[in-house]
Amino acid sequence: MILIIIIIITITIIIIMILIIIITIIIIITTIIIIIIIIIIIIIIIIIIITIIIIITTIVIIIIIIIIIIIIIIIIIIIIIIIITIIIIIIIIIIIIIIIITIIIIIITIIIIIIIIIIIIITIIIIIIIIIIITIIIIITCPAEDSGTIFVISICE
Repeated sequence: MILIIIIIITITIIIIMILIIIITIIIIITTIIIIIIIIIIIIIIIIIIITIIIIITTIVIIIIIIIIIIIIIIIIIIIIIIIITIIIIIIIIIIIIIIIITIIIIIITIIIIIIIIIIIIITIIIIIIIIIIITIIIIITCPAEDSGTIFVISICE
């Protein structure tokens, strides 16, 4: 009887020990699995965060490049507009200068023509006056038979 009790006690102790071993093995395996799952989740989260950061930085870089290109295009357009306006202003100034020079030339030629006409008129008047004076002098000083024509000069001499 005592032997049976001892055997039963040892069997129960062995069963309890086996159960304890199995339970600890199960606990160890589950903790390892949980740790592995946690590590995998952390790695996935890190990868997602890194990809999001990369996507955001590329979008920002693309936006910055587009803004820089737009600014450069605007600057080029402004420079072209400034150059075109400067050229137009220079052309207008040249045209105005040419018009002023031609007006001055026209005025000078008109003045020269008027002066020449006045000189011609004055010389004609002077010649006529001289001729009249000479004929009067001849008629007064030298009365001749030819009734006072200009040809009397030759007779008076």
